[in-house]
Amino acid sequence: MTTHRIHSFWSRGLLYLFLVALVACILPFTTADREDTVPAAEADALQQAANSAWQTRQYALNALKVRGVEESAVTAASYGFTASEYPICFAAFSYGGEEGVQYYGYRIRVNEQGDCTILEEGETLGETLMRGTETREDAA
Repeated sequence: MTTHRIHSFWSRGLLYLFLVALVACILPFTTADREDTVPAAEADALQQAANSAWQTRQYALNALKVRGVEESAVTAASYGFTASEYPICFAAFSYGGEEGVQYYGYRIRVNEQGDCTILEEGETLGETLMRGTETREDAA
């Protein structure tokens, strides 16, 4: 009987020690004031830039319609922003035509009032934004 109590004591003791060690290992990762959390001002700026990127996509899609490309012809789209003091947004599209896949892209600045200004546009820009740095000449 005494041996059973000693083993039971050590088993519970080891279990408690294991649980304390586990909590001590997990606790630092669950604290509320972690250093890697995004400050509120930066989070707001990132959200505003993301909203501007979406607005850029819609603006560029309308500009593409003016060029004669309907939204239903668009096979893929890429849009986003570059982080800087004054973020510059981009939107690029690939669409199917009789000649095969074509690309068109825009670099656009969105001001605080939400007005868009096209800084750069073209087929080469669209292809670069959609495919990365590889161009048609590189692929050949």
